[in-house]
Amino acid sequence: MKMKTMMLAIAGLALAEMGLEAQAADVTVIDSSSSPIHPYFKSNCWSADMKANNPDPKQWVFFGGIGARSQFTWGPFEDLLNPKCKHPKVSFTYVLDGEPPPVPGKVPKARKATLDFDPTVPAYTITINDIPVITGVTPADDDNDDDD
Repeated sequence: MKMKTMMLAIAGLALAEMGLEAQAADVTVIDSSSSPIHPYFKSNCWSADMKANNPDPKQWVFFGGIGARSQFTWGPFEDLLNPKCKHPKVSFTYVLDGEPPPVPGKVPKARKATLDFDPTVPAYTITINDIPVITGVTPADDDNDDDD
């Protein structure tokens, strides 16, 4: 009986673990341009660790660099967010080499995407073309709220 209970518990843990993996929401940025970009994100729902380093939710947070004609994936992105937040929004923008960091309220619309973030969506993809401007966001971009 103990062996059967232990096997059921192990099976339950394995299923729970698979369920968590299936719900991981990655954010991929594809830079199809000939210019390296420097991505920035902001959110109304940063985790405690993110808030400790970046306490102002209106400020853009630097996330490194992406080479020309390449891509990068942050996964699982929801680990950067507070899991208790009811309606997380994640905004994305970028600057080109030599440009200053983005300023809240001054980000060009063609360089900004805002996601109604849902951790059950397996992946968000932001695509930048050769101009370089954002040409696609999957799932759809919700950018009607002027929250840059």
